[in-house]
Amino acid sequence: MKFFVSRQQYWGIDPEDGTVVEVAVGGLDFANPDMRVVRFKSLGEGKEYNDPVEAAEAAIAICLRWRQEEPNAKVAYGSTGGNTLPFDAETEFEGIREWAKLLREKLPKCAHCSDLLDLKHKFHHDLSDGEEFCSENCADINYENAISDMEPDE
Repeated sequence: MKFFVSRQQYWGIDPEDGTVVEVAVGGLDFANPDMRVVRFKSLGEGKEYNDPVEAAEAAIAICLRWRQEEPNAKVAYGSTGGNTLPFDAETEFEGIREWAKLLREKLPKCAHCSDLLDLKHKFHHDLSDGEEFCSENCADINYENAISDMEPDE
């Protein structure tokens, strides 16, 4: 699963409520179309993340920086489903942090190292019982451990 961070000025919504740093679940294709030009790239704006906690922290950093110019800037998270759907914005950051933490706990993780799986890059091996791994390296280590567990004790 991907998470895309962008600054938004929601169309048709009062600027006091529609000035938002958004975390779009599903990546760029599920972000709202009211995206501002990327200005805070070094803080993570305009980037896709695999980890919702990293995306949330980037959104918070961008929001804090943007508030120097736009004091009403807020953070928001959600998914448009590929349509236009302004997200409910928050002034405080605890809500987005809690959401990201709970979501991270639910996402699939590597059977060896417990890192989040990038759904485009999963690896398997014949002895894995359907387990998925974040890298070929983790799959190889797990395979080697499975083989050594099968060897008889001397």
